Amino acid sequence: MKKLLSIIVLGLLLGGNAYAEADAPIKHKRIECAYGMTPERYNNHFLIISKDDKTAELITIPWGQVEKYSANIKKDLFNITFTFEGTRIEEDWVLKRKSGILEQYHNNKVLLKRTCKPFSKDFNPEEFLNNAIKSNVKNLIKNNKF
Repeated sequence: MKKLLSIIVLGLLLGGNAYAEADAPIKHKRIECAYGMTPERYNNHFLIISKDDKTAELITIPWGQVEKYSANIKKDLFNITFTFEGTRIEEDWVLKRKSGILEQYHNNKVLLKRTCKPFSKDFNPEEFLNNAIKSNVKNLIKNNKF
């Protein structure tokens, strides 16, 4: 009887974890994350998640040009974790599913937090960021005194 009870309890514990991993689809595949200290939209990070929820592409302009990075995804019922391996980004990003807060970690310390929301399929972040760069350069040239 004890063996049967142990098997049932163990099965429920392991089955719960399998359910959490396998059946927690990512609802929004196109996510835009903003940092409150830099309100201009061109400072946002744009994440595009693959159909199978296993990888994502980050589109951003960290150094004055559009950059793309690939991330591996791990997910559970509470978090979506993006790991950037073999890129200039040596961080893990954790998106809290309930709040939409993205925490950027470096060496297991939170660097900063961003607020995320879905963006539409019609919006092309790469085109938007390239246009923002052109516009910003044009404004800088116009406002230069020398």
